[in-house]
Amino acid sequence: MAETEFLRRACMLDTYGIDPHPVKDNKGNQMYLGVNHSGVLTFQGSRKTHHFKWSEITKFNYEGKMFVVHLYYAETKR
Repeated sequence: MAETEFLRRACMLDTYGIDPHPVKDNKGNQMYLGVNHSGVLTFQGSRKTHHFKWSEITKFNYEGKMFVVHLYYAETKR
């Protein structure tokens, strides 16, 4: 029962199932980048800062030391 409860709680964590890779943002701040079944995520420490869904990502570029994710957002009218 303890193992089941541990896994139940662990799977609710933002970083569960993610292998974070250290990166820096455009301002030089330390962050982590991770990939999972639903998209690309960024973290500062163990806190999720952004989640880019696969359906929003149109292209990846790697230029020198820079990794660029191109996103598509549909315009919505209110």
